Amino acid sequence: MDIKKSPKQRNNPIIIVAVTALVLVLAIYLYNDEGHDVSLSSVEIADVQKGNFDVSINAFGQLESKYKQLLTAQSAATVQELLVKPGGIVEKGTPIVVLSNPELMQELEQAQLQLLQQEAVLQQTKINQKIQRLDQRSRLAELESQFVVAKMRLESESSLSDVGIISRIDFQASKVNIEQLKLMIDVQKERISQVADLQKEEVKIAEKLIEQQKSVVRSIEKRVDSLSVKANFNGVVQRVFVEVGQSVATGTQIAEVGSSNELVAHLRVPQSQAPMLQTGQKASIFLNGKKALGSIVRIEPVVVNNNITVEVEFEDESIEGARAQQNVQSNINIASIKDALYIETPTNAQPNSSVTLYKMSQDNRKGEAKTLQLGAQSGKYTQVLAGAKLGEKYIINNLKTLSEQKQEINLAD
Repeated sequence: MDIKKSPKQRNNPIIIVAVTALVLVLAIYLYNDEGHDVSLSSVEIADVQKGNFDVSINAFGQLESKYKQLLTAQSAATVQELLVKPGGIVEKGTPIVVLSNPELMQELEQAQLQLLQQEAVLQQTKINQKIQRLDQRSRLAELESQFVVAKMRLESESSLSDVGIISRIDFQASKVNIEQLKLMIDVQKERISQVADLQKEEVKIAEKLIEQQKSVVRSIEKRVDSLSVKANFNGVVQRVFVEVGQSVATGTQIAEVGSSNELVAHLRVPQSQAPMLQTGQKASIFLNGKKALGSIVRIEPVVVNNNITVEVEFEDESIEGARAQQNVQSNINIASIKDALYIETPTNAQPNSSVTLYKMSQDNRKGEAKTLQLGAQSGKYTQVLAGAKLGEKYIINNLKTLSEQKQEINLAD
């Protein structure tokens, strides 16, 4: 009798793969859910604190002269001598650079000579006018003398004419002569008056020409004097732009002088913190362990390399021994917030932003990810607006590495 054999059961490979994958996923989940171990020594922990939070901005910059003057060449010239180098202390009127211009010196000599000639002409004109006035007066005196004689003759002839000693015609001729002399005297007086007026105008014209020439001479003398480039106030020579033997044109920059005692601080502030700045805010300036107080007087509107520049004037005196171009550090006071929560600034955290930090457990063995809302920054601290409570502890470094972990981490020694 034939007996039928049942076929052997075979394992389905699809079922085996599915089961294996499920087991792996479950294992990975269980592993991840338990958290990763992080070395306690590799993290920095900070406490959430509460108190008056003084908002300030740390800034760096340089001291600059409050007053500056750029000295330029007033005429084309050649640099003859450098008397003061950069860094040299100068007083008002101290020569810094000596220029040479022979043509300008010759121009001055010619202008001075022309002035002397015009002054000599004026003197000669006055002499000639005086002689002319004397001649005119002499002529008037002569006419007046003739008039007196003619009048006396007429008086004597009047009685003689009545008795017929002299003819009536001679008597009338004497009368006409007197009338003519009167007229000539009046004309001469008028001539003297008009000549005097004309002479005055002639002198005025000559004097005006002399004043014009004097102005020319003064202008050239000023240009000659400017060949000696001088400081216009007490200060320090900050830069010299020329060298001995160099030819310079009118307007060429020669040197820059800045005040040495009156200084201001030019501070660079990140553009992101610029909205908090206002003129009048107080600032502390630090240099070589010394401190001075000042106020913001100017905020430049232009952004350079993601920074803006603010100018701080010192309230009383600048730091003793400070000089222009020295680097300084500053703390600009923005505001004071009472009863604020704050924490040491986490790595790469930005003001007025959110950041995810790991909150430490009571035994410092576990960390739980929490999101904190940050406010203003001040020095090494940042205000906490939301997400944290007083006394809580948070990991504030290795944030990039920790962000790759899960919701919880384990801290091991």
